[in-house]
Amino acid sequence: MSKSPIKKVENIPIRQVSIDIDRVDLASAVVKNNIDVLYITPLRAIGMETITSVSRAKQVLTLTGVPDYVESGLAVSIGIKGKKPQIIINLAAAKAEGVNFSSQLLKLAKVIK
Repeated sequence: MSKSPIKKVENIPIRQVSIDIDRVDLASAVVKNNIDVLYITPLRAIGMETITSVSRAKQVLTLTGVPDYVESGLAVSIGIKGKKPQIIINLAAAKAEGVNFSSQLLKLAKVIK
């Protein structure tokens, strides 16, 4: 696991915890580590519903760098459109995870309903 150089954002502590969902129960790891945001890396052989069932039950925001995962039920992705970054938000998934984004962010993002 690599350590993030960022320790706080606006005095809110930031911790990075790697979870191998092939070996550890995701729901237990979320509770044990008091996780608020799950960053999902590219996956092999794990259904998105394994992640979304936990994120919705535990009210944890899902974030990924794989835009297709937003179509599969994750809440937020950062992708590329042309040569610029693009925020993609699955509004229904975000609401199911207990997240309400500001209208300013939604105006900047590609929103999937």
